[in-house]
Amino acid sequence: IGSGLVGSEMCIRDSLYPTIVKKVQVDSNNGLSYILGYNLILGLIISSGIALYFVVGKKLIELVFVHGKFTYDNGNSLFLFSSILIVGIIFDILRDALYRFYYAQGNTKIPTKNSIQTVIINLLLITCLTPLAHEKAIVLAPTIGTLTSLLSIVYRIKKQGYRLPLSHILATYGLILMSSTFIYSVLRKIIDIVGTNLYGLVFSIIITLSLIHI
Repeated sequence: IGSGLVGSEMCIRDSLYPTIVKKVQVDSNNGLSYILGYNLILGLIISSGIALYFVVGKKLIELVFVHGKFTYDNGNSLFLFSSILIVGIIFDILRDALYRFYYAQGNTKIPTKNSIQTVIINLLLITCLTPLAHEKAIVLAPTIGTLTSLLSIVYRIKKQGYRLPLSHILATYGLILMSSTFIYSVLRKIIDIVGTNLYGLVFSIIITLSLIHI
């Protein structure tokens, strides 16, 4: 599910890039408004998949991986690690979209600086978090690093005087949180009714895809 979310995000994002370029080159601020709008739609779609993963991910891992020397404890660790990484996708969507705002202007310098800064932050986070979180630092660092990278690129854009309302960004993530919570609750009810067998998992996936389509 995690790789599917990333793949879907990249396909949608790449298909919209020519439109972003046109809008940014005509009017930078209108281009930014378009980016924020599609970030909301894409975020709502991706959050549906994240909610699905939180509901059925552990059971899927048990069905696929828990065999032989791969124990239930290993499965629980894999679910925890992947859940932390998946949360970072929500921040990655807007961060990469804002990178494309600069690419559309022919400016690769600022995204490159931001990326290098993110790598340094990730290394520092892994170093600092390892004594506290142990192996979890491997997934906590890139997730936190993605968030700091998003905040950094937002700061750079606002510093240059472009219209990027923080209230809009916060409202977008608020809607994404409410949407994923609602879908999680619906899927949780379904699992309680039909059980966590294979049929229940498949049914939950179908329901999620239907919600995404709507």
